[in-house]
Amino acid sequence: YSINGGQNWSAENTLDTLGFAASSPQVSVDRAPGNNVVAVWQQNNRIYSNDSQNGGQSWNGAQAIDDGSGIASSPQVAIYGLDAVVVWQQDNDIYSNYSTDGGATWNSAFAQPIDNSSGAASSPQVAIYGNNVVAVWVQNDGANSIYSNCSTDGGKTWGGAQYLELDNEPASS
Repeated sequence: YSINGGQNWSAENTLDTLGFAASSPQVSVDRAPGNNVVAVWQQNNRIYSNDSQNGGQSWNGAQAIDDGSGIASSPQVAIYGLDAVVVWQQDNDIYSNYSTDGGATWNSAFAQPIDNSSGAASSPQVAIYGNNVVAVWVQNDGANSIYSNCSTDGGKTWGGAQYLELDNEPASS
């Protein structure tokens, strides 16, 4: 972490102590209300997170946020205040989990699929603002199409997955 805009950096911190090779790290920061940071990564076919409530100066401990029932990869995280949402690919679906305390704890019911299950899904991305969460991903529905899903309650529940249709009509003048 840096407290002066990247001019100087602290010594590194180890965020996991699990003893397996880690990959695909992602991080999200929200300065209000308390410099909350959530880091996620893939390790041993699971998705793990760690959180910091002081801008990355100290970390609270790694924890699994998926249910371990499949091969999980490609995690993405977003945080707004104390609400955090993680999406990832698990087998051929896109899953999510949420936290209401800045990533200190995650939904104890673990993850829920948010894609339409009509083909292999991959490459998820997520964004959050207030209680509004949007996730997008690639779904092989005969072609590699882009789909989205949204939540209006911080990732607790999701609407139905929607195809993001391209409008190739030229703009009228």
